[in-house]
Amino acid sequence: MKGNSVGALAALGACSTDNSTPLSELSKTFGETHIEIVADHQVNILLHIAGDGCATLSDDVVATYGGLPMQMSNGGYAEDASGCYPIAFWIKDFPENLVGDRERASGGSDISITDASASWKVAPTQLFGNDLEIDAATSSIVWPNVDHIASVRIVPSVDYQIQSNSIKYTAGTEITYAQAFAHPVPTVCAGPGACTIDLSRTRNFTKTSPK
Repeated sequence: MKGNSVGALAALGACSTDNSTPLSELSKTFGETHIEIVADHQVNILLHIAGDGCATLSDDVVATYGGLPMQMSNGGYAEDASGCYPIAFWIKDFPENLVGDRERASGGSDISITDASASWKVAPTQLFGNDLEIDAATSSIVWPNVDHIASVRIVPSVDYQIQSNSIKYTAGTEITYAQAFAHPVPTVCAGPGACTIDLSRTRNFTKTSPK
C-alpha cells in the first residue's frame, strides 16, 4: 500500500507541473506566431507556431470573441506544416444570431487572448450577420460584408465571373446552392506575428442539399 501511495503522489506531482509557455515567450522560444480565424456559421481560432518544438498554453490563458468566453485546446501534442497543434479556441453552441446582431451594429468584432504575460488583440471585420443573396435582376449572387470573393462553388455548374463581392452567373439559371470564400484583412492584429481570416459562407437556396 505504501509503495502504491508514493507512486500515486508522484503521478499527481507530475500532473500538477506547469510546463506551459507564456504568450510573451512563444515567438522567442519556438518561432513566429500566426492567428488564423476560420468562420462559417461558427468561429474557430487556430494558433500556429512556426519553428522547432511544440508549445503548450497555460490554463490561465483567457480568450474571448466579441466578449463571449471561448474554450481552449492547450496544444503540445504534435506538429504539422503550420507548426504546433492543436492550439485552438472556439465557442460551444455558437450564438450566430446574437453575434450577427452585434457585428451589424458595430461593423466588426474583437478577439482577446490574454495571460499574465501579454494581451493579444485582433479585430476582424464583420464575419457574421448576413448571408449570400441572389439578385435575379442582375443574375448575381452577392455577399454584402466582404470586399472581394476569393473563390466559389455554385450548383448547377454554369459559367460565372467573380466581380468584387458578387458572382455573375449565366442569365436564366436557377441557382440552388452556393459556397463562397473570402479572406478579409483584420483591422487590428496586435500581439501575434500575423493574423489571417478564412471566411466562408454556404447557402442552400432550396430545401435539399446538392449531391
